[in-house]
Amino acid sequence: MKTIDIAKACGVSHDSATKVIDFIVKELERELAENGICRIKKLGTFKTVSRKEHKGCNLRTGESIVVPAHVSIKFNPADAIKKHLNDKQ
Repeated sequence: MKTIDIAKACGVSHDSATKVIDFIVKELERELAENGICRIKKLGTFKTVSRKEHKGCNLRTGESIVVPAHVSIKFNPADAIKKHLNDKQ
């Protein structure tokens, strides 16, 4: 989905839609940095997850590499979204 699609669906300008999306992303980043979790009603929950250092493989060369420890983000969709997806099958 593109910003212009959101703007058209909501009947607002592209600039207005961009400002809203930028605000949501910045707040999501801030909330995850401060608390490690961010719940957005009707969308789902974003949560930080610490990943340990582990061995991996460079898919292009086949070379073994060490993937350093890092923080990743896990997303759990809201129940309504999961229900909607499962009802379509």
